[in-house]
Amino acid sequence: MTSGTEGKRDLNTLRAAKIAKIGKREVKLNGDLKKGSLIVYDQCSEAVTSRLKTIDNWNTIKNDQTLYDLIKAIQMIYVGHADKNQDMYSVVQDNGTSTGNYVRDFKS
Repeated sequence: MTSGTEGKRDLNTLRAAKIAKIGKREVKLNGDLKKGSLIVYDQCSEAVTSRLKTIDNWNTIKNDQTLYDLIKAIQMIYVGHADKNQDMYSVVQDNGTSTGNYVRDFKS
């Protein structure tokens, strides 16, 4: 009977260790998502950061540093709506493209 009790104790110890590991993973993941949010925000142009500051839930996005919500807000700025099926437009100017042509192509 002792071996059965020891087996249950071993399983409980193993389960507690797994739960602790899951908790540590979640803390690390949340920290990494916040770092990602800061990296994405720092890569935004002044025009985009200015527009971000005007959206309704900006304070929540900024305080919670939610990467998903930040990306959705940026998509909303570039695309103009929250259509999940539409790709985000590329707004990078090629080295060989003049500013006038770039603006013309971007607006069309």
